[in-house]
Amino acid sequence: MGSLHHPVFYDEKSVAVVEGVLRDGWESLAGTTADQRAGGELRTAVVNRLLDLLEQGITDPDELRVATLTHFNVQSGPSN
Repeated sequence: MGSLHHPVFYDEKSVAVVEGVLRDGWESLAGTTADQRAGGELRTAVVNRLLDLLEQGITDPDELRVATLTHFNVQSGPSN
């Protein structure tokens, strides 16, 4: 499954934020829904969700994490 996003160039800060949120939130997601998806589809869906949120102007890592986990019906605790 490919990305649904048109080629957009994100600045280094945005890329770093997405990478951090993905890394930090992955444990929560992988433990609950990874079994339902195969072949990296979950990771692709998470990245697409993060990019959608960035395009909406949300750049705060905590807001991105909460919005992403909520989208996938995962409870999010305080960030470390």
